[in-house]
Amino acid sequence: MFTGLIQSIGTIKKNYMGVVIDGCKPFSPVKLGDSVSVDGVCLTVSELMKDSFLANISEETLKRTTLAEKAQKNGYVNLEPALRVSDRLGGHIVSGHIDGMGEVVLIEDLKNSWNLRVSWDDLKFSRYMCDKASISLNGVSLTISEIYDEGNQFSIAVIPHTHPEANNPLSASTPQRTRGGPFSFQLIVIDSLPIVYSSP
Repeated sequence: MFTGLIQSIGTIKKNYMGVVIDGCKPFSPVKLGDSVSVDGVCLTVSELMKDSFLANISEETLKRTTLAEKAQKNGYVNLEPALRVSDRLGGHIVSGHIDGMGEVVLIEDLKNSWNLRVSWDDLKFSRYMCDKASISLNGVSLTISEIYDEGNQFSIAVIPHTHPEANNPLSASTPQRTRGGPFSFQLIVIDSLPIVYSSP
């Protein structure tokens, strides 16, 4: 289990045994068998390397997430170690089991924050949307601020602290970002939908 509070931004690259994750130094030591959230995906440390680790990855995970695409490009990923029983729960409870993917279709630059409008790739998840529900995007713990089009699209607010701390569509690590307009083809991972929206 995780909190959705990102502790490091690392990189992911393809390996014949799976994927290699680099960037865990801020929460080291990482031990064999540990669980680490990689862009919201719970992966198991199967081999330790210098300043990095190897994780085996299943076909199901590759199909449901953006990790395969990012690994091909040595892309950036959000990292968080597994939650300990004694840890302070500052975010939301995030399982690391991915539900689906979506796209950031609009970024609105506000005075004290940014408003991101997100669209689901698979509209079957729209029935789970409701105001103030908790959701994880690329492993980042966030809250839905508004829903549109019967849940097919929804908005989340990103505060300045989240912006530099996580590899989100506003981060400098994201190439060719667009602020205040449409943000096309930026796929995100969406996880942890604890509240079900039911129509009367």
